Amino acid sequence: MHVIKEVQHFAFTNDSVFFLYLTFQKSLRALSLASGTILTSVSGVRPLSSTSEKQSGYHFQDDGEETVIFVKDFPPVFLSRFFPFLRPEPMQVAFASADSILVLYSDSTLALLENGGTAIVLETSLTHPFGGSQQVKKAQFSPDGKVIATHQGTNILLYRTMLASGKCPDSVFETTDDFIVLHFTFSADSTLLLFCIQRNIGLSFFVWNVLKEVLSASFDSPRLMYEDCCCCFSLDNKELIICAEFYIEFWDHASRPCRLLRKVETDVPYTDVDKFTHCTVSPENDLFAYCITDRILLFPLKTSRDQSSLQLPRAHLGKVEFCQFLTRNRYLISYGVDGNVFLWDLSKWKAAAFAKVAQGRERIISMAVSTEGDKVVCVTSFSRLKVIKLCGLKGEVLSKLPLSKGMGSEKMTDACGGQVGKPTGAIQNLTCSDSTEDLDVEELIEEMDFMLPSDDSEDNDVLDELLD
Repeated sequence: MHVIKEVQHFAFTNDSVFFLYLTFQKSLRALSLASGTILTSVSGVRPLSSTSEKQSGYHFQDDGEETVIFVKDFPPVFLSRFFPFLRPEPMQVAFASADSILVLYSDSTLALLENGGTAIVLETSLTHPFGGSQQVKKAQFSPDGKVIATHQGTNILLYRTMLASGKCPDSVFETTDDFIVLHFTFSADSTLLLFCIQRNIGLSFFVWNVLKEVLSASFDSPRLMYEDCCCCFSLDNKELIICAEFYIEFWDHASRPCRLLRKVETDVPYTDVDKFTHCTVSPENDLFAYCITDRILLFPLKTSRDQSSLQLPRAHLGKVEFCQFLTRNRYLISYGVDGNVFLWDLSKWKAAAFAKVAQGRERIISMAVSTEGDKVVCVTSFSRLKVIKLCGLKGEVLSKLPLSKGMGSEKMTDACGGQVGKPTGAIQNLTCSDSTEDLDVEELIEEMDFMLPSDDSEDNDVLDELLD
């Protein structure tokens, strides 16, 4: 006979092998009817994905026994009891190291996970300077994962993550009026933060010096529409690059006041429905990539002023939300609202591989690239964490774009005027594999699915709760 106290919900597994129950402390446990052992879920009420069985399930363990109970063996009514305790939507993801990942949630919770995202090792809450924690409206990790910028209430705050020295957040921007943060962008070396906000007066751009903890530059641009721009730093941090309407603008933010250095026409067909969504500079500081709706375009930075932008073959079914250069400047990786991740080989001007990350109503929330450039991690709106290994990447620098001479204005017009989202010949025959073996980049991207674990303790001491 077993007497179990403080039980909020309970049920038997469908195969009658385990007795499941949820305590008032939101701890999920399983009583083995064979051995009499009580085991605790290591991920709280959120399931993990079993890489060997290809099924979602819960990993239960105690000091001497462990088991996996698959979600399909849970009574649906019992599973529905968990929904109120599932964590709010994730906001951002970053690599803390080669084997650990940081995830920030909208409720200000910051979690550190290891082993590809399958185990929580630390969890904390970003405390607001005026007490408690507030909902995170927008956030961005620095490239090194040591700093995170957040928009909470009417403040922009800069936190040092648990990997750096713990200290109170820096108050970067504060106002009594509501505002919208359109963009958070760190410099490649994580020393500068560029943020763009929308207020009644229009758009305003600010540069925060992370090292000196001061606001180093600011200027207003009331002529820009808030939904139609993106921005980033040049590799040497000397220039701000702003994409808006038909132009790419290069600003000197070190001068007082900030001054426009030059303006380059994008030279691509542009309509009222087209919107800039993301831009980035290559590690060699010679290529600039920017996204307009479902198109990815490249602009050479070290050529004559009359150089035109070049468009990659259309691949994404809908808006492209992110792109970043890999392995110096030869490769580019992107994701869009279609839930697909594409890897582009710029030396061949085609998609070398792709992976289907999100399906149906699920969408990709954030992507991060490891320091080594051999892995990317995506977090989805369903709190799934997907780590993608990039195999077979070549390290040489791209000397020139292969289509810099062959792609004239006529070809550009044809490429932009085609059917939206229609796959090109470069990607039609690519498929995704369920294999977990290393795959060459010329064939596929390796996919590894994980469900994002969560802890459900009422305080922030994750280490104690995981051992409960």
